[in-house]
Amino acid sequence: MNAIRDILNNAGRGLRERLRSRWVQVEGTSSMDIKLHGGTAEHDAKTNACALCVAMNRCCFANEEGKMPKIPQHPNCRCKANAVSVPRVEDVTLEFPMDKINNYLFVRPDKLAIITSMGYTIDDSEYVYNEIARQAKDNYVRGNYEKSQHTINGFKVKIPTILRGKGAASRKFYHFYTGWAIYPNFEIKNNTPFAAWQDE
Repeated sequence: MNAIRDILNNAGRGLRERLRSRWVQVEGTSSMDIKLHGGTAEHDAKTNACALCVAMNRCCFANEEGKMPKIPQHPNCRCKANAVSVPRVEDVTLEFPMDKINNYLFVRPDKLAIITSMGYTIDDSEYVYNEIARQAKDNYVRGNYEKSQHTINGFKVKIPTILRGKGAASRKFYHFYTGWAIYPNFEIKNNTPFAAWQDE
């Protein structure tokens, strides 16, 4: 019985380690990060960490090519990628103000043309917001996102989103990307509620 218990315990530990290795958190030498800098990272003179390293400090990524920053970033880079537990949806927080929908998606002419072509009006703003938020969390924890670019404004990603049309467009499903920046400790910040169509 003890031998069986040991086998099961070892198998459980192995599974936990494999799951942990699927996600990493970047640890740099700086005490600063992209959020503490208000969205634009700067060189940390105290530790000599560059702005790109500060921008990814404490951020969490799926451990796959194209979904996390290159580590090391440069010669003498001291950043590390430490294994962390696979996140749950409830672990994720969003920086996603409703203004991104009410005063951007339904106001800016090019974005307004897109969202109204799906049959939505400003009266649907809460539904559109909730769908984008829900799918962003779900896809982020699954590692279902694509790197866009890594700058001093953060590690930017595209997250796939699907909205079913409304009214005359109700038989259509619209596949597009929303744009986000990955922030520390499983937080993601919305840059745009519509970045591009998925087939572009």
